[in-house]
Amino acid sequence: MPYLPLTALLAALAGNINAGPVSATPPVVGEAIAPSLCVAKEGVVLSWIADPMGDPALMMSVRSHGIDGTWSEPKAIVRRADFFMNWADIPRVAQASDGTLWATWLQTSGPGTYAYDIGVARANSLTSEWVQHGTLNDDRTLGEHGFVTLLPEDEGIRAFWLDGRAMSGEGHAGHGSGDMMLRTAMLRDKVGKSTQLDDRVCECCPTAAAAMPLGPAVVVRDRGPEEERDIAIVRNVAGTWLKSEPVSAGGWKINGCPVNGPRIEADGATAAVVWASGGGDHPGLNLAWSSDGGATFEAPIQIDTPGTQGRPALTLVDDGALVAWLDSDDADQWLQVRFVSNDGQLGPVELLARVPEGRRAGIPQMVRTGDHLIVAWTAKDRKKGIDALLLPIATFPRP
Repeated sequence: MPYLPLTALLAALAGNINAGPVSATPPVVGEAIAPSLCVAKEGVVLSWIADPMGDPALMMSVRSHGIDGTWSEPKAIVRRADFFMNWADIPRVAQASDGTLWATWLQTSGPGTYAYDIGVARANSLTSEWVQHGTLNDDRTLGEHGFVTLLPEDEGIRAFWLDGRAMSGEGHAGHGSGDMMLRTAMLRDKVGKSTQLDDRVCECCPTAAAAMPLGPAVVVRDRGPEEERDIAIVRNVAGTWLKSEPVSAGGWKINGCPVNGPRIEADGATAAVVWASGGGDHPGLNLAWSSDGGATFEAPIQIDTPGTQGRPALTLVDDGALVAWLDSDDADQWLQVRFVSNDGQLGPVELLARVPEGRRAGIPQMVRTGDHLIVAWTAKDRKKGIDALLLPIATFPRP
């Protein structure tokens, strides 16, 4: 596999600030986990959990658009002593078309290790105070609820999450027996009633969603009757939720959750889904294109080989997609990025940064702002918290 270290790219582009990566280090000081990015009218919103081992708070900062953008002073969305925190199930922030914002996080709901709800808060604008609105899940089951995705829809935000209200006991590694389900609800002036979309999905893999021409779509790692853990899509067509369908029936069987979710992005009827698989017919990191709003997908394209760490991020660009993910060599774990063309050709793999070993690296985040990307990740240096780069899209080598 061809690798192009970022230092080589920087050297080739020296002297042209509009063509090279720019440090976008956010104002995060000290230990931090769970970075998340979203695009707002005013700029790119970064959220994270600060001081997870002390007095934790869900924080946010906004970077104004443009190459000369700056980060705002960090602001607390919520401070709680009962956060349920881990590297994979991260808080989310999203902005609706009217400028209001919603945020989600996990909070313990009972004495059990895996008893937690999804807390929610709303703000009228980026400068307004946040007001808590109870929980996203509308049950009071002392079980798991999490892996939220927030998607702007109409004048509100649609939320998707994994819901363990049907789980009980000590089945899944202490998480509970029974099946994890996928649910959705609308957030406007308050939290709406939830709807079940799938009654059996993988228990601990993040979700992702995108707006399609006929309605929203969400992708999850499904759970088949023989423990197949393939990626499925659930689409809304003209107001009706359809049955989940496989993005690619790879047939990966694993008796447990890999904690490695898919990503989806769409531009009109063109959509791409990227995911990691540990076996079956499509091992490694894969991407599949759709040209009909997610109704069907082309054969998967292998982006990285079996054994990849995965945990991908995805952004569509004019002539294809850019995929970021984690992988490791004998000495380090790396954040990598690669261009994938619409016809399946691959650019070289670029090594963006060294990241913490193991699970502390979390899940890299990537969004588009104009002609640039912002990529954020958990910094290897604990004192730095979160790190980020502003990357011109045009600089990524094509095939």
